Amino acid sequence: MNINIIIDIQDQQIKECIESHLQQAFIQFKQTTYQHIQKPIIIFKEIKEEKDFIDFKNKQCPQHTCIFIIDKSDYAFLALGQYPLSFIRKQHLTEDLQRVIELILDVYANIEQILTFKMGYSYIQIKSSQIIYIESYGHYLIIHTKSGEYKVRDQLNHVINLLNRNQFIQIHKSYIVNKLMIKETKSNEIVLLHDCVLPIGRKYKKDGK
Repeated sequence: MNINIIIDIQDQQIKECIESHLQQAFIQFKQTTYQHIQKPIIIFKEIKEEKDFIDFKNKQCPQHTCIFIIDKSDYAFLALGQYPLSFIRKQHLTEDLQRVIELILDVYANIEQILTFKMGYSYIQIKSSQIIYIESYGHYLIIHTKSGEYKVRDQLNHVINLLNRNQFIQIHKSYIVNKLMIKETKSNEIVLLHDCVLPIGRKYKKDGK
C-alpha cells in the first residue's frame, strides 16, 4: 500500500509519532505538499484555533482524506462538521492514532474492490476506486466513473451493502458518492472533484450519513 501524505503539524513529537505508527502498520507512504497532491492522499492537519478550519477549506483539498489533530474537545464537533476521514485528540494521541491507522488500512485495503454489474445481455466489472458516484435511475443505476458512465441493472440499496462504508456514503435517496472524490461539503450539497454538484437529502443530512 503506497499513500501520499501531508503532515501539516508543527509539533515535532506528534509528527514523529504519526510517522512511527504508519511504519509499524507497514503502510508505505511518501510525504508531499499541498501544491503536489496526488491520490491516494491522507492529510494530517493540526487545528489550534477555529480559523484553522477556514484556512484548510481555502486550500480546496478533498475533505474526506483529512484527519484533524485537535487539542480542544469543543473542536471535535467542529471537525465532524467538516466531514473529515477522522480526527485525533492530542490528549488521547496513542489511542486515537491506533483507531485512525485501522481506518486507513480498512479504507485503502478495499480501494481496489471489483464490482460486477449486469449491463444489457452481458456483465461488466468496475473497480471501486474508479467510481465517482452512483445515481439511481428508475430500475437502473448510472455508474459515473473516471472513464465514463455505465447504465446497469441494479438497485441503490443493494449496491450500498456491497461497498466499503468507509469509502462510500449515501447522501440522497438517489446518490451514493465516493468519499475520496469529494472536494467540498456544503449545508445542502456536495461538490465533487470534477465540479459536479449533488444534493444532500434531508434524511441523510439529519442522520449524519
